[in-house]
Amino acid sequence: MSGTGGSLTMISTAQQKAQRRIADSFIDDAGWKPRAVERPKPGTLNRSRRTALTQAPPKVSLKETLVAIRDDDSLLNDVEYRVLYAMRTGIEIALALAEEYKIIVGIDRIGDILRLSNEKQTELQEKSRTAAAIVLFTLARYVQHTLGAAGDGRGYAEHVTLPEFVLDEPHAALRALLYYVSANLRHPTVKNDTAIISTVSVLCEKVMDEVESRRETFTHLSGFEAITFGVESTDFTIDGLNRHELGVTSVEFNRVEMSDIVGNADAKHFARRQVMRMLCYNFKAEQNVFTKLGGLAPVWMGYGKPGTGKSMLIAAMATMFKDYCDVLGIPFHFHPLPDNIIDSYQGNSAKNMVAWMKGLQDPTRITFMPVDDAENILEERTRQGVSEGVRAAIGVFLRYTEGAYAINRGNATIGVFTNLAEQIDAAVRSRIQGRMLIDGADTPEDFLDQDYLWFRKFANQKGFNNLFLPTYEYMSAQRLLRSMGEAEETRDEPAHATVLDIFKGVEGGHDPLSHDFFAQLYMMFMERFSAFSSRDVRNIQSAVNQRIMDFDLPETWFENPETFCQLELERQEGMILELRNANMRGLSFAEIYRQEAVRYLDNYARIADAEFDREVEARIKQVRIVNEVERRMKKKV
Repeated sequence: MSGTGGSLTMISTAQQKAQRRIADSFIDDAGWKPRAVERPKPGTLNRSRRTALTQAPPKVSLKETLVAIRDDDSLLNDVEYRVLYAMRTGIEIALALAEEYKIIVGIDRIGDILRLSNEKQTELQEKSRTAAAIVLFTLARYVQHTLGAAGDGRGYAEHVTLPEFVLDEPHAALRALLYYVSANLRHPTVKNDTAIISTVSVLCEKVMDEVESRRETFTHLSGFEAITFGVESTDFTIDGLNRHELGVTSVEFNRVEMSDIVGNADAKHFARRQVMRMLCYNFKAEQNVFTKLGGLAPVWMGYGKPGTGKSMLIAAMATMFKDYCDVLGIPFHFHPLPDNIIDSYQGNSAKNMVAWMKGLQDPTRITFMPVDDAENILEERTRQGVSEGVRAAIGVFLRYTEGAYAINRGNATIGVFTNLAEQIDAAVRSRIQGRMLIDGADTPEDFLDQDYLWFRKFANQKGFNNLFLPTYEYMSAQRLLRSMGEAEETRDEPAHATVLDIFKGVEGGHDPLSHDFFAQLYMMFMERFSAFSSRDVRNIQSAVNQRIMDFDLPETWFENPETFCQLELERQEGMILELRNANMRGLSFAEIYRQEAVRYLDNYARIADAEFDREVEARIKQVRIVNEVERRMKKKV
């Protein structure tokens, strides 16, 4: 059941069970005899440690080793059982994955090895060695994923060593590893549950370290690394020889309601529309009707001044997603970009970003992928001092958002949030199909409501708040928009002076509702802003699609999955088209196109101006510093 194109391929429960007999035999007796092991350096191992690793009993059983840790009980306790179960399940998954790898590289099609040419025999040995590495890495990652890292218990695992690392073929590799798991657990210092968990976890780290240190020697990996493997009924995934589980499980978040956010009416409307449209994803067809009909932005941006509600909007969207998904009985994955995505080790930043971007390709759940403070990760690559890690991460971002890896099923979306939109890399900005200004409170009513949300906690303390209250009805200005036509940024003419001049110049020779008008407008705009391109025009077209589909979906669809979410895709499409056609009454396509072009060009010029103004202010500051230095020097002289 191999997959292609970077999509998720599931290891089924049946595939695991097919490996259970072998896994049980390994657990019962590793059946491994240590080979010539390099002697430890003097003083590195104490006597008891050397004895524990070399004087092993004839039969090495992981279960018996765990039972023997506590002399007073012949049964496994909860922690010992967890270790045993994690090891057995990990072996099953690792061997099932090895079978997948054999199919990918064609080992299952090779006949009698004795009839192979020397070249083919060498190739088979290389593939078997790579399969062994995959098996060991997968087992180590699964066990640590299940048991957790050593953490504070690392002091209990100072004795852990891995004298031998076998990569002949998968079965031999597993037998050797299980032998040394048991050997390390027999160390005299392993006397309690913390020591057991820490010993196994640290040994798993050493296994992954060994595989990573040899990674360049493993051939025939490309086909395997092109696929992300999931494991049925778990949140465990295997993404090549990559130990970083960046966002495998959904991240916790603080609940925030849209009614807790003051101002930002346009942004709240955009966010609500994005959430409701993504909930129309058809899990059976693995497609969203809005990706076909338009109206769903896979990558979008919220920008504005610091402290105006960007982080609150992220939490509010996550809250909406979670609440609706719980009602509909569908999985939701909150998958923010981790803070540790950029790594000082060369190459890890790209690997980390690949692992995170895989969230776009998982068809089994609704995924929200916010990037907060995006200027720190997705900053303009031409800026002085930008690290190679940032450059590598952006390169991955671009490939996965437009190109061969860009799979858009309509169940995952990336929201880029920033205070400094002008510092976001230009190529990244060009991928952004929806833009919303998040500038917080900007009217007297907004500030009244902001105060109200603060001092309503004093409501039950009679007489404490002695402010004279206004006749204004609190929170009435925070009503939700019915459409983007009501949004503050929706206008027929640009607000930005430069864009308005261009607009008026083109309008003088062309009807503003004609197709010629838009073509000339884009040409004139590109002459003024040279980075503007046909990709920006596609983004405007995407915004128009969103406006055409800008209508409320019935709440009943998301209260009872049988009314919409569980219907066939064709039926869903018909229901959406009925709503669209009803919504288009009284609206002109040409007028919507004009308004969205105005909105986009205004935003584009505003961001360009901000970058220019920032550079001017920096120069002015530098001149002032030089002048002040000269003035003070003269005084001293």
